[in-house]
Amino acid sequence: IGPRDRLARVADTAFGLIFPEARSRDWRTTVDAILTILDRPVAVAETTIDVLAKVGVVDHVEPGDSALEILRRADGALYRAQIS
Repeated sequence: IGPRDRLARVADTAFGLIFPEARSRDWRTTVDAILTILDRPVAVAETTIDVLAKVGVVDHVEPGDSALEILRRADGALYRAQIS
């Protein structure tokens, strides 16, 4: 992620990424890169762990949208990604 982007854990297994300059670059490239990294098996001791990641995206924020509203929309997008 870029120097102005932010990553935060928002639940036990959910993380949020904020791209404040999303209009000036393709956020899809960053998301694809993250998913590519997470698709690799992780070696822990003598065990290999496969990571499953799903992404829900809010790609448009209206002026005046509250953080709660944006998180609600992101949660809905993640839910739709998980059931697809």
